[in-house]
Amino acid sequence: MSGGYIKIQRDFIETWHDKPNVCAMYLHLMSSANIMAKEWQGMTVNRGEFVTSKEKLAQALNLSVRQVRTILSCLSKDKRIAIESTKRWTKIIICDYDCFENKQPMPEIIDSSSAHNPSMDGKKNTSVSKASTTAKREHFSKPSIDEVREYCSSKKSCINADEFWNFYESKGWLIGKSPMKNWHAAIASWERKRTSASSVSTILTNNSIDKYNNDITW
Repeated sequence: MSGGYIKIQRDFIETWHDKPNVCAMYLHLMSSANIMAKEWQGMTVNRGEFVTSKEKLAQALNLSVRQVRTILSCLSKDKRIAIESTKRWTKIIICDYDCFENKQPMPEIIDSSSAHNPSMDGKKNTSVSKASTTAKREHFSKPSIDEVREYCSSKKSCINADEFWNFYESKGWLIGKSPMKNWHAAIASWERKRTSASSVSTILTNNSIDKYNNDITW
């Protein structure tokens, strides 16, 4: 990915911090996803998706194909990714990709040595103006309860829309001590926290994983 950056939610680290190969895989998938739709062999691969194979992923991360299958299954059960596969290729779809990838470049850092250089004044003013414009565009707008209900319904979310809205309404739409920036991402975070524990438990007790427990290193 050229320019821009990706964001990783804290709940992902909290869930998978002790599984370094899972973390490495997710970062690799996030950074490999298309930032815009592309055509590939007669089909459209959308933004937030990319086509690869388990063998290529294994080679890129120095894992076995069996490990790749297990890790992809974990991430799919955790609703981080969706997978479409054929015998020849595997398409990875990053769930809620727009919540985690920002096409805007990182803010320019101006060398302090130029602080007293008159020739830099115009550039500084331009940078401040751009930063101010970006901040205004990213201003959080509190959703109505109907908007939250409609969004949860469209996503077939397990989250109770009224519970979510009432909770953050009572908190002044703060996450901890910081103002909320994206309520769609907050809903996704709630959903992951409620499903990840049961999903991980199911995966780790699956007979097919137990069978190879001795020769799989996370």
